Amino acid sequence: MAIFNNPREREAAAGKLFIQATELHKAGQFTEAQKIYFQILKFHPTHYGVLHYLGVLAYQHQNYPEAEKYFLKSLALNRESSDGFFSLGNTLKLQGKLMDAATAFRKSLALKEDDHECHYCLGQTLEEMGKCEEAKESYARAVILKEDYQEAMDALNALVLKTQSQG
Repeated sequence: MAIFNNPREREAAAGKLFIQATELHKAGQFTEAQKIYFQILKFHPTHYGVLHYLGVLAYQHQNYPEAEKYFLKSLALNRESSDGFFSLGNTLKLQGKLMDAATAFRKSLALKEDDHECHYCLGQTLEEMGKCEEAKESYARAVILKEDYQEAMDALNALVLKTQSQG
């Protein structure tokens, strides 16, 4: 492993390796990508992208506690990442941590309010929590942002029918 006395050299080396790792990751070569991600962390332990993509990798392998750990580490370095909060929200939701998931989705939306997919995921989470009116608002916002968003439209219509039959 190279020792970098100069921060620029370290950043340049990390950048080159990170590009290589993400290309492998996108190509489905997960083991190879993971090896490079860990190699980068040895000399650049606070590399936001590496930590985030290790979270993505863990998520893709349904290791949600591990994904949560990496997303939290990456967000500790960059609190302005709507993608980071969105990824964390999905990870928390799949672990049944609905209140925390809703908080993460809301933080993502505070940074990128026009994210139709995040509004939809927030709606799903709120619906699971029994917060039907808030869920309807989130689904409706998703449809407003993307008029042909059939999943959100279907979820909104189903929730409207469900609440009408209960009320």
